Amino acid sequence: MDSTTVSSSWNQKLISALSFGLRMVSGWLFLSAFLRRVILLPEKLDPASMEYVGIKFNTFLPHAVGIQSMLEFLLTRPELLYGFLILFTIIEGVCGLGLMLGFFTRLMALGTTCLSFGILLGAGWLGSTCLDEWQIGVTGVASGLTLILTGSGYFSLDNLLFSKKVAEGKHNALIWFSSGKLPVEDRTLKGMGFWFGILAIFITLWSNQVLHGGVWGKLFNKSKKPLIEVTDTRIVNNQLDFQVYRTDGSDVYGAFVVEMMIVDIDDKPIWKYEFAANGLDHTPSTGFDIENIYISKVKL
Repeated sequence: MDSTTVSSSWNQKLISALSFGLRMVSGWLFLSAFLRRVILLPEKLDPASMEYVGIKFNTFLPHAVGIQSMLEFLLTRPELLYGFLILFTIIEGVCGLGLMLGFFTRLMALGTTCLSFGILLGAGWLGSTCLDEWQIGVTGVASGLTLILTGSGYFSLDNLLFSKKVAEGKHNALIWFSSGKLPVEDRTLKGMGFWFGILAIFITLWSNQVLHGGVWGKLFNKSKKPLIEVTDTRIVNNQLDFQVYRTDGSDVYGAFVVEMMIVDIDDKPIWKYEFAANGLDHTPSTGFDIENIYISKVKL
């Protein structure tokens, strides 16, 4: 073995070892989500609980990027949503633990990259005080792409279980899923590092602009001030029907609608209902009825 080969091998393992902190923190972000839902606060996976994480999908829906149809499909089919959340939680736990242990590191990093990108598309627009979900999403994508390239180095099960076989030239395909120097030329590896970096910064800048106007133009935050939209208005048999959505606003509190009013063409009120005084009674005596479409219910 010549000095060039020794240097290349040493550098690869050293760089991978230096990413130990990144791997542990990235892994914990996802493993902790699994632990919260399964052990620490199991109500998060209970559809009958107000803590049910599926309710958050209502919050994601208005300004999710590219996945609104999927979110609405799941929200209108609660049994499928529950199954999706169970599967998502299991994947988070497996990928998080796998990263922390350094077991099939590159495969686990690919998993956390995809999970982070999904979080970014669904919840990246939220953040009433700071852009938490967007920051988590883009950081998860960047760290995942980095760990795909580096693997896990010395401090990992990959190194303990597979390094000897890899050194002997056996199971080279295993390297693409675990750790070790990728079986490509250094020039190709440098190119992968460059293009993965370009992909990470592109996703960051693109999402920052689309979700918050953070690159150019006017900065905006759609999760700061509640916005109520009324659609599909029609009168049938002297009865006014319409749909109401809260499309903007914080994910941690409601819209605080205190009254509902119908006005004529001159903006003069012809019907008014004050919720604080009369409550949210779904009986004919109140003059209106509420039918909830999604799992997050309108409540007083």
